[in-house]
Amino acid sequence: KRKDDDLNNIRISGSHDLALDILVSQVKSLSRDINIEVKNTGSMGGLIALREGSVHLAGIHLLDEETAEYNYAYVKHLFPGQEMTMLHLAYRTQGLIFARNNPKGIKGIKDLSRRDITFVNRQSGSGTRVLLDFELKRHGINSAKIRGYENELDSHLAVAMKISQGEADVGLGIQAAVKSYHLDFIPLFRERFDLVTYTATSRSGLLSPVIKVITGEAFKQAVNNMGGYDTSETGTINYIK
Repeated sequence: KRKDDDLNNIRISGSHDLALDILVSQVKSLSRDINIEVKNTGSMGGLIALREGSVHLAGIHLLDEETAEYNYAYVKHLFPGQEMTMLHLAYRTQGLIFARNNPKGIKGIKDLSRRDITFVNRQSGSGTRVLLDFELKRHGINSAKIRGYENELDSHLAVAMKISQGEADVGLGIQAAVKSYHLDFIPLFRERFDLVTYTATSRSGLLSPVIKVITGEAFKQAVNNMGGYDTSETGTINYIK
């Protein structure tokens, strides 16, 4: 299904995540001849790239409105009748990111529609955007009322940087992104981040170095050190038919 199955080339597309960055660097240091390409396309973009055969793994965290579960429904819907494998990366904390000492007194999602607040958003198709739109709907907030809703960035770090530069007051993102920029954070959601692939690919040997690292203690330790992650189920594998 993939364009080439060169054992030294692993292509990953999907949601941006700091634990994924650690995974990639540990795989590379373990096997120096392995080349890993990662593209931040958002969760839906990752699944579409996987379906098109241009990548081996998709990184996703997609909340399903009907079941309030992560990822399964989207994989089943986009890969009907296919045997798929989900490799669990980590649970992570998402919430509101804002300047140190919370100068605007932000308390929750409802504050996003305040006139004195400028928001910075994630791109359409990203799991964070799916989560935000779900929450806005739940709170009865019209996105047109949010100043900056149309300002889209493609990573959590880009959102944190924008806020640290004073160009926005608040964004929705992961807790681990606030450390680098000395920002503050209100935790709101615990979400599941998985790496998805075809079961045939997961059994082909191509992903052995990835599975070796993700199930090892050194990886879990490094992820836990960042804060905002739960690695209690990291490395577990689920099969979807």
